[in-house]
Order: sequence, then C-alpha cells, then structure tokens
Amino acid sequence: MPQPSPDVTERRMKRRRRSLSVAAIVMMTALLGAHVSMDRIAAHQGRAVDMVRAGAFVALALVLMIVVLTGGRWSASDPATNDELVRLNRARALRVGYIVLMLAVIATYAAMLVVPVDFAAIVPALVLLGAVAPAVSFSYLERRGED
Repeated sequence: MPQPSPDVTERRMKRRRRSLSVAAIVMMTALLGAHVSMDRIAAHQGRAVDMVRAGAFVALALVLMIVVLTGGRWSASDPATNDELVRLNRARALRVGYIVLMLAVIATYAAMLVVPVDFAAIVPALVLLGAVAPAVSFSYLERRGED
C-alpha cells in the first residue's frame, strides 16, 4: 500500500487536532443540558428527550475517550499519524486526564466531608473533566510538537 504524502499526513493530523478541540467545546456546552436532564431523570420527571440528551453526553464522552486512546484511526492507513511522538503525546494526555479526574474526585470527596454534596449532581462534571482534559491535552501536545 503506498504511503501518503507528507502534506496529506499533515492535513490529517491538523484535522484530528481541530476535531478534538471542537468536540471538547461541544461537550463543555452540552454539560448544562446533561445536568438538567440528569436532574429531571433523577426526580422521575424525565422525558424521552432528557434521556437522549444525557445519553448523547455520555456517548460524546466515550467518543472522545476512544479518539484519545486510538488517535482516531482504526486502520493502519498512515503510520505517520501514529508514530512514536504521537504515542508519547497520547500517553502524556492520558496521564493529565487521570490526574485532573482524580483531583476532581478528591475535591468532591473533601467537599462531601464539610457540606452535603449530591454526588449524582457532580457526576456530569466529572465525566466532562475525564473526557475533555486528555482530549485538550492531546490536542495541545500535538500542536506544540508541530512548532
């Protein structure tokens, strides 16, 4: 199979970075809708649209996680988009995501010791942090590696 030109590879990598950034922004804007939907569902007043909205939020988090884990490529069509630097950036981004999520969970736990905190109300924000932090970090590391 012929190797793509460096220009094609560069366009694919830029598209991946832009897509991760846009998906992170979309997920951050969807947090409010997911939070409202989760509140309605928890109060047994949820409609079908609330379930779809909450499910879409979870699906977007899963997609972001899969893209960061795999680089967005499920085939080996261009090895240059999955070279050593990309794998190193992916590992660093996952480490950042783990640290951010653990700090958020620890902060939530500490807050629960002082004030009553409804953990179910915090879960969408934790999902957001766990998905967006590695995606933004990976996008940033890929951009920095280009310069």
